[in-house]
Amino acid sequence: MSTAPARLGELLEKRGQVTREQLLRALRNQKVLGGRLGTCLLEIEALTEEQLCSALATQHGVPCATPEDLRGIPDDVLAMLPAKVARRCHAIAFQASTTQVKVALLDARNLSLQDEISFVVGKRIRWHVASELRLTEALEKHYGEECPARLAKLLDRMNRSRFLWARESAAAKTPDGAAHPAGDQLQWDSRIAGISSGEPRAGEPAEDPSPESVELPHFQHQALDLPTVAAPTAAATAPVAAPATAAPAPPAEPPAKPPAARPTTKKAAAPSPAPSPAAPRRRSVEETEKRLVQPEGRDDVARALLDFAAGLVGRAVLFVVRKEEAAAWFWSGDGIDEARLKAVRLSVKPPSLFAGLQEEGAQFRGPLPNLASHEALAASFASPAISRELLVLPVKVKDRLVAALLVEPALAAGAALAPADLADLQRVIAKAEIGFELCIMQSKLRRA
Repeated sequence: MSTAPARLGELLEKRGQVTREQLLRALRNQKVLGGRLGTCLLEIEALTEEQLCSALATQHGVPCATPEDLRGIPDDVLAMLPAKVARRCHAIAFQASTTQVKVALLDARNLSLQDEISFVVGKRIRWHVASELRLTEALEKHYGEECPARLAKLLDRMNRSRFLWARESAAAKTPDGAAHPAGDQLQWDSRIAGISSGEPRAGEPAEDPSPESVELPHFQHQALDLPTVAAPTAAATAPVAAPATAAPAPPAEPPAKPPAARPTTKKAAAPSPAPSPAAPRRRSVEETEKRLVQPEGRDDVARALLDFAAGLVGRAVLFVVRKEEAAAWFWSGDGIDEARLKAVRLSVKPPSLFAGLQEEGAQFRGPLPNLASHEALAASFASPAISRELLVLPVKVKDRLVAALLVEPALAAGAALAPADLADLQRVIAKAEIGFELCIMQSKLRRA
């Protein structure tokens, strides 16, 4: 038996945290898409996550579990509530002491669920309520429960916002007038990155020499600093960096670490055929996320993304987008003519393979359109010929298209990525978007 709590919408409207128009819009979305009202309100950005958490606590009469509560849960605490029970009851144990266990529930006033969980745990329980978004995130992280694509997209947006601006208050000066070091504001929050808080963060600086205080929101409306595109040269070891010209020109900016600037390719740099090496190792999402924790630069983020894609598909090309033009940045796979690929320049305006990627939720799937502008791209896939089934996924920063990942299926021509693999690839792209944004902000910070 469940005791019906007060209506969430009425509570938020009474508090003045949402308007009647916002509430009606969220209710319409809920009718079409389903899910909890709080999730629909977050999707339309009608309220903050903190406001939702406070309202849920009032509605259910118990504390609300925060996102930080549900990350980095010790294994022995998770074991108190078996995965089968946690999934069925939409609940998770997140903290325990010798006398009690804290359990977060989606419906914290459902007495039948409380009885079942109490019987399984066998200890005194302190109940908490959790939002649909954060409980789903916790069940996916700790129990492998699949997160719907709709919630995964919202989680990526919410986590990015928390990551970028949670340290805004750290920019304020201390009472003695000294500013907090910039490094304290730009450290990757391991809990948001999906890594257990108990793991050390690799490469964490012991001290930041910069004494300046930086207000991160200052960068919100500034132009993005993207990789420059160089004219094609005879060397195939450097990523493309500027529009093609009649004569080869040196890269606009020499790489800081020459060995690391080599594109992720599976053939020798010379255009002559070379023996095909073994298939690239398949990397896990967690392993790739750890590579993105503290990237040294944008190339590190790009390589991590491409290395993950290379483990799923036959061939992959990561294009950098500058203004209205896309050029190959890094690539992977056999049978790619590097000299031709480096010379490819494609418009992002229609008609083009990349047209429409700027739109929300857009992607390209299907054969390469038969356009004159695509002939050079098709010619760069020498042996075998370019697949009849392509997938192009956008990479965005602040809703601006900054890169695009083109992949071919790993199996026979015409095959498609498994839904689980595609979901993992989209999840890594979302993490890479955060990595690119972090690199851009750090670059601006150094120049400030």
